[in-house]
Amino acid sequence: MRSWMSAFATIPLSPRELAPEQREALKALSRLVLAQLEFRRNLILLKEALTDRTKEEHERQRELVHVQETLMRVMGLRQLPASPRPR
Repeated sequence: MRSWMSAFATIPLSPRELAPEQREALKALSRLVLAQLEFRRNLILLKEALTDRTKEEHERQRELVHVQETLMRVMGLRQLPASPRPR
């Protein structure tokens, strides 16, 4: 705790003026931080959209399989009377 207090005690109490180069560097840093936050937000939105799309594609695939199975059953039923029956 003593080292924390020592570090805290060394912080100057009066505001400090920044040199023009420091101000420009700080502005550039703030732009980078904002761009990174926006990038992260967009990445999250893209992941959510991809997850939704993947779920929809899986659902469509299940529906297609169901329709194919139904069609095969219907075709199979229609083909039975047309094929010769053994006597």
